[in-house]
Amino acid sequence: MGVQSKPRLTSNTSSTTDYCLDKLDKIDLMHECQYLTIISFEIFCHTNETFAFALEKDEICSIFYTIASETTDGWKIQSSVLISTHYLRVTKPNLLQKSFQSLENKTIEFVQNELELIERFSQIIEQSDPDIFICYQMKLSLYYLIKRAKLKYNLDLLVKLSRMPEQQENITRSRSHMGADGNDLPVIVGRVLLELWKLLRSEITLNIYTFENAIYHVLHERIPHYDLCLLSKWFIDEGKI
Repeated sequence: MGVQSKPRLTSNTSSTTDYCLDKLDKIDLMHECQYLTIISFEIFCHTNETFAFALEKDEICSIFYTIASETTDGWKIQSSVLISTHYLRVTKPNLLQKSFQSLENKTIEFVQNELELIERFSQIIEQSDPDIFICYQMKLSLYYLIKRAKLKYNLDLLVKLSRMPEQQENITRSRSHMGADGNDLPVIVGRVLLELWKLLRSEITLNIYTFENAIYHVLHERIPHYDLCLLSKWFIDEGKI
């Protein structure tokens, strides 16, 4: 009586693994460059306050921003400063511009007043078309900029900074949403808004999330803290070049 042999099962583990690895490599290549554009910025106002700007009276003097663009050759980074000469009396602007140009990928631009400053920044946003806005604390930067432009010049930056400015007449557009703390947060259509200190809160545990304390724990560098009114005094009094 013969013994009937059973069909032998063969393992395709090796070929399956190779296929999966090859597929992962292709996925990595597909996502290697997302062509993202990110803008990180902060504003500075002429103020007599210590901790926060006063919306009704504190004029925006400058906007510091960095634009990072992802390309197939890596990230291209450009940092710039927009300065209103309304308070800052610059007697030798060419000298200041040359000092900035000596620094790699850094430029400086002067405008006459706060309104020109806001409009010029809006143009930069339109030209660079960033996907992501990053500020350390939105209340002292983007939100202040939006509210100040509306209060003083009736400029709707929620429209001008969005990717659909032509739909200004659309009164049904969502202009805000409620945050986790119950406050209304502005909505800029087509842009992702990231508040850096809140991102850090989910990554590291600190007693306080001030800019100086975060820099010390993340970058291990100590930087001094100055009151806003003192920085404002230095900016105006010692900015007379």
